[in-house]
Amino acid sequence: MKKIFLVVFLIIISLPLTACEGELPPVDEVIDNMVEAMGEVESFRNDTEVKIQLYFMAEDMPGFFPLDLDLELNAAGAHDLVNHEMETVMNLLVTGADDDSLKMDMSVYMVDEEMYVMMDYPVISPMWIKSEIPGTYMQETDDFGVFVKLFQFMGMEITGRERKEGVNCYVLEAKPDIRRLFASFLLPAGDYDTGYNESDWEIIEEIFQDFSVKLWIAHDTYRVVYADINIQMEVSPEAMGNYDEEGSFSLNMAVKTHYHHYNQSMDIDLPPEAEDAEEASIW
Repeated sequence: MKKIFLVVFLIIISLPLTACEGELPPVDEVIDNMVEAMGEVESFRNDTEVKIQLYFMAEDMPGFFPLDLDLELNAAGAHDLVNHEMETVMNLLVTGADDDSLKMDMSVYMVDEEMYVMMDYPVISPMWIKSEIPGTYMQETDDFGVFVKLFQFMGMEITGRERKEGVNCYVLEAKPDIRRLFASFLLPAGDYDTGYNESDWEIIEEIFQDFSVKLWIAHDTYRVVYADINIQMEVSPEAMGNYDEEGSFSLNMAVKTHYHHYNQSMDIDLPPEAEDAEEASIW
C-alpha cells in the first residue's frame, strides 16, 4: 500500500513539471527571436527542392497549346552575406504530358560584384555569361530581411514541436492573408493603400487558390531549419479582363528548403572556366 501511495504521489507532483515542458511559447516570442537570430546570420548553406505542375491552354493558339508540364528543380547553395558572395548549383528536369523530358544544369555565382551563370542543356554545350551586379541588389540581399517582411503579414501560429534534420524545432504554420502579403511587397512599411479596388483584390484572391507556409525553427538558436511552402494558382481570361477569350492557366508549386551550416566559414571560388564568360545584360 505504501508503494501505491508513493507512486500516486510521484505522479501528482510530476504533472506540473510535465505540463511546463509541454507548453509552447507565444508565437510572437518565437518570431521575434527568430527575426533577431536571422538578422545576425553571416553565412549559411541551403538545399532546395522545387516541384511545379504547370498547365496552360489557349484556344486561339491550337498549334502550340495545351502546355502540360512537370518541373523538378534541385539546388544546393552557399551564401556569404558579409562578402556578398554566393554559389548555387542547380539541375532541372522538365517532363511533358507525353513523358518527353529535358534536363538542364545551371550554376550561379556572385563574386567580386559580378554574377556568373553557366547553362548546360542538350541543345548547346556549356556556356558561361557574366554581368555586373547593381549596388541596390547587393544591399537588398545582405541579410534575411525577406523573413522579417513576410512574418509581419502571415498570421503565423505555433502548432507544436518536431525534430527536423536532427534539430529540435518549434513548428510554425500559416495560410497568409494575400491582401496584406501583397501590400507588404508593393508598398513601404506601414502603408496599406495599394490603389487596388475591391474587384482587384477579389481577382487576386481568386488566382491564389491556396497558399500555405510551414517553418521549423530551432529551439536553441531560433534559426530557420526548414521551410515548406505550397502555392496553388489558377488564372482565367475573365480574371485578366479578357472576357472574349477562352483558356486557362494553373500552377501548383511546392518548395522545400533545408537551411544549415549557419555562420561557418566558407570559400566560394569561381570555376576556372568562368574566367572566359561573355558579358551579358542580366539586370
